[in-house]
Amino acid sequence: MNKNNFLIFFVIVLNIYCSMNYYVYNRIINGLKLSGNVRFLTKLLFIFFATLFVLGEFLDRTTPVYLIKLVGSVWLGILSIAVAIFILKDITWFFYKQEKILTSVSLVIIFVISIISLYQLYSGVVVKEIKLEVDKPNFTLPKVSIVQISDLHFGTLVCEKWLSKIVDKVNSLEADIVVITGDLVDGKIFDKRENLDKLKSLTAKKGVYIVTGNHEFYFGIDKFTKIINETEFKLLRNENVILENGIIIAGVDEITAERFIKDGGPNLQKTFNNIDKNNLIIFLSHQPDLFDEARKYGIDIQLSGHTHMGQIPPMDLIVKLYFKYPYGLIKKDDSYIYTTSGTGFWGPPMRFLSQCEIVKFVIINKFYQSEKKV
Repeated sequence: MNKNNFLIFFVIVLNIYCSMNYYVYNRIINGLKLSGNVRFLTKLLFIFFATLFVLGEFLDRTTPVYLIKLVGSVWLGILSIAVAIFILKDITWFFYKQEKILTSVSLVIIFVISIISLYQLYSGVVVKEIKLEVDKPNFTLPKVSIVQISDLHFGTLVCEKWLSKIVDKVNSLEADIVVITGDLVDGKIFDKRENLDKLKSLTAKKGVYIVTGNHEFYFGIDKFTKIINETEFKLLRNENVILENGIIIAGVDEITAERFIKDGGPNLQKTFNNIDKNNLIIFLSHQPDLFDEARKYGIDIQLSGHTHMGQIPPMDLIVKLYFKYPYGLIKKDDSYIYTTSGTGFWGPPMRFLSQCEIVKFVIINKFYQSEKKV
């Protein structure tokens, strides 16, 4: 992304953010009929917290300050929830024209959802287990276990403690294969040797495989590649790896690469070149949108992330409307897709109707079982 495009993008995002702050401030002031010192104090509070978020984002690129980043990010989350609730309040006003009552109720709802969202995230990461059956002649194991983590966004807020918990939890599952479906990094956490060593301790019997997400390109693809080269992880960029026992792991570059690299982005034809469809084919793509096209290449399961299941209102609704496969397990013909809600979080450390998750898949070989019966 060149400097001109980045500047345009920054101005657009800043305008949206300022508009969100003004909209919520305006609804509170007018709805509660605030005036005098109370109105002035409310304005100061909005300016203070709004500035904290912008300041935190800028400092995060040079000298991250945890508290500023945390408070600013929580403010963004509360603001997002408030926008959603006040839009509903404005719609309700056409049927019930009691402005002060509606505004007061809205503020209570915003407070409750915000508290639940903070609690939901900090209550920890859940481990979900999913069993699937496949029928592929070249797949010669009775079953194979795959652990998926995604959208970790390791950086200022998703820091050392989170990294340690995730690595230890994944290793305790003793998976045959571990996959990371993008957005591993968001900051300079791996500049510290001890953090990089902890990441390197993530292991699986048949290896750890990773694909790029959009944030790998925002972070700097060269810096990211250097980090991965320090590990024994296999970075898949429009390529596949053939394992023993008829297992293939294929992975594509994130579509965001098109804006950063010439001829960048996903290339399914290159990724699945000369693949035998009789193998167990596991396909990694950060975004879920490629599933319908990838099914033509005989994949058994696509593992994706990116959507975060929206995290908080109104993004949870927007994600469901925008993405065809926003969350969970879906089967089409003989192929599955699982879109995870993510193992970490981006932006506000909040989740309302979703949880941070690690997903363990146990893929059972139907062909093996039928042969055994014979």
